[in-house]
Amino acid sequence: VVFHARFIVGHRESRESQILREFGPLSTAQERRGKVVVATQVIEQSLDVDFDFMVSDLAPIDLIVQRAGRLRRHPRTEEGDPISSPDRRSGPETLFVYGPKWQEEPSENWFEECFSKAAYVYPAHGKLWLGAQFLRKEKQIIVPEKSREMIEYVYGDDSEDRVPQGLQSKEEAAYGEDLSQGNAAYLSALPLLESRLTGDAYYCSSTLQWEADREFATRLTHNQHRLRLVNWRKGKFVPLGQEEGEPLQWELGEISISHLGFKGSDPRRLTDEQQEAFIETTELPQNRYSTVLYAIPQVDDSWLIPVEMKTGFETWRYSLRMGLQNQGGRDE
Repeated sequence: VVFHARFIVGHRESRESQILREFGPLSTAQERRGKVVVATQVIEQSLDVDFDFMVSDLAPIDLIVQRAGRLRRHPRTEEGDPISSPDRRSGPETLFVYGPKWQEEPSENWFEECFSKAAYVYPAHGKLWLGAQFLRKEKQIIVPEKSREMIEYVYGDDSEDRVPQGLQSKEEAAYGEDLSQGNAAYLSALPLLESRLTGDAYYCSSTLQWEADREFATRLTHNQHRLRLVNWRKGKFVPLGQEEGEPLQWELGEISISHLGFKGSDPRRLTDEQQEAFIETTELPQNRYSTVLYAIPQVDDSWLIPVEMKTGFETWRYSLRMGLQNQGGRDE
């Protein structure tokens, strides 16, 4: 089972239900046997699941602890059936952490050479190195007894002195980005004030940047695009994932991506009738803050999605099994 953030809302909900059924508190040995979940960091906190065995890429130490919390989370028999008494599975809880080859004096690209994409997700490579060093030394995670020692080792006031010279520039860049994001969050905040007349509390804009129709995210991300996938059905566009005969719910086809070069939909494959209907769909009030993309169904439970990039036109693929994938390559 593949689980990540690049499934549309409708499919992600069904995927979550499947994972909870097979790995949740009430899952049985029969339901769990022979199953593997391949997931991104979205599974760290969002689902109450437990696994018998886990492999994780190197990540910030606090996230490693979060992931370890999904190991044998619920008591079970040796076979894997749920019980109310203490866990009866034999052997220690085992978490394998996969990361770059260990170097006492790593180069600047130590983490990036192993995880080219994760290097942008976790830019503080010095702290990643400190977390790996702590795990190499301790060879186990003991919570809560050693939680403070572990966090202080990586994030404490003197932790910067332990970061190798080769990773100092990465740490400084990550620190600068943290300061920048902190300022952005401050400027986006609405202070809670008290009315002099009534004593009631109310929110008020602290800057002149607030507008009635302006949106602010709860998380700071770069070049975030909210997409809504639709497909052509019986002479009109409907949300991808929409059940036949149900009221239209445009959010069912919603998915968010971060992409520097994304511009919008490529309308060249639409007929005249479809182009007119597509424009009407994009102009609906419900889709005001989203980019609508049309999906062309294929025979294998997947859809092709023509998109326009800053560098030209591309075709992405969305499938029930893998979610949204950027195929790469340019269309002529």
